[in-house]
Amino acid sequence: MPTAPPRTRAALAGLALGLALAVASGRAVVVVAAVPLGLLALVHPHLILAALPATVLVAQRLSVSLGGLRLGPVEVAVVAVAVAWVAKGVANRRLELSAQAIPLVLLAWVWAITLSLLGSSSLRAGLTEAAKWIEILLLATLVPLLAPGGRARYVVWGVAAAGVASALLGLLQFITGSGPPGFLLMGRFMRAYGTFQQPNPFAAHLGLSLPFALAWALAGPAGKRERWLLLAAAGLMGLGVLASWSRGAWLGLAVAAGLMAALMWKRVAVVALVLLLITSPLWVGPASSSALAQRALGMGGGVEGFNVAQVEPTDENWSVVERLAHWQASWRMFEDRPWLGVGFGNYEVVYGAYSVPRWSDPLGHAHNYYLNVLAETGLVGLATYIALGVTVWVTLARAWWRRPRGQAGGLLLAAIGVLAYLSVHSIVDNLYVHGMQVLVGLALAAPAWGAGEDAATTHGVVPCRSGL
Repeated sequence: MPTAPPRTRAALAGLALGLALAVASGRAVVVVAAVPLGLLALVHPHLILAALPATVLVAQRLSVSLGGLRLGPVEVAVVAVAVAWVAKGVANRRLELSAQAIPLVLLAWVWAITLSLLGSSSLRAGLTEAAKWIEILLLATLVPLLAPGGRARYVVWGVAAAGVASALLGLLQFITGSGPPGFLLMGRFMRAYGTFQQPNPFAAHLGLSLPFALAWALAGPAGKRERWLLLAAAGLMGLGVLASWSRGAWLGLAVAAGLMAALMWKRVAVVALVLLLITSPLWVGPASSSALAQRALGMGGGVEGFNVAQVEPTDENWSVVERLAHWQASWRMFEDRPWLGVGFGNYEVVYGAYSVPRWSDPLGHAHNYYLNVLAETGLVGLATYIALGVTVWVTLARAWWRRPRGQAGGLLLAAIGVLAYLSVHSIVDNLYVHGMQVLVGLALAAPAWGAGEDAATTHGVVPCRSGL
């Protein structure tokens, strides 16, 4: 009997896996997602990476529950990526792995997360959040191996296309006033929220997507037409962020775009800084009366002192006081369990025992990811998370110092923009929601991916036995 080619056998295995998931869940949506994604990943793995950003837009609506854990298009797609890597190893009779600094420190961070779960109140809540970082680890490790050479362009366009689709929907909501009454602006517009049900995650998705389009247009191997299309895509996403009315996103995007511009054009950055200093009086003068300026400058909104329990909330200061109340609750968690925290993903579970009077709604997280890490994983976790951040920035800086061109330049600049945005916006929010961790995973893959490394020709190759 003739033997089927390895890729065909792998595709059949992927089909069987997708059908098994469908039967286990009893939901047709898993068939719709798992089967085609699995087959696509096995035949053309770079295309599943290109489709991955689109799954973020429907992550909340199409997820199902399996054993208390949530499974949706994002999770299915990441599993498909891992299966594609294994299938590639089976076909080539060797599994490829390249030892890189970022995945190794990511592994240490996952270990710190696991350590914090030893005394947690809810292991299920912890595993749900830990799974997101395992997805990031998988993408940071496997993406350079599955989309080598010029195939990164497909992924960049996948990110840009998903961002444009989300931005257009958000702008339509903003202009037509379609949405909940609480999102109404100036009596006529609506805060854009896209498919995320809330403006802040909508803005975060665009803020994490925009640098890919902008960087590929400015520093990547884009042709003239491609460059203008990507710049237009970045512009639409920027308008979407503006329409979200999210101050954290505004600040994060300003820092990210400013850093990217400074790296590309030092003279332009100097001129922009001078113009900012010259025009700064306008922000405290007549121009500050505009709704946009008032929103941007109203971060402190009537909050004086640090005793949140004694602050009377108003319409003007509500969002600020609410965040401060959650920051205080997270600090109380840290004081109670300083070394390993209350358990990763357990902030909402234990919030009631540490909450500030009048602020009983846990909101899911501390609205400051750094404090969230401190509360949930303690000093051990925070130190590991900081080590991860330092490793990432040092790796990116060293790679950029070599003046990369083409694909390497575009991907590195994109990663710098994404991580700058993430670092700033994380001060007031948690961006690892709604499947957006996959965009972080793609960014963390940039140093090895941008260099066009093929682990099969470098180091760390793990051969399979010939019987596979």
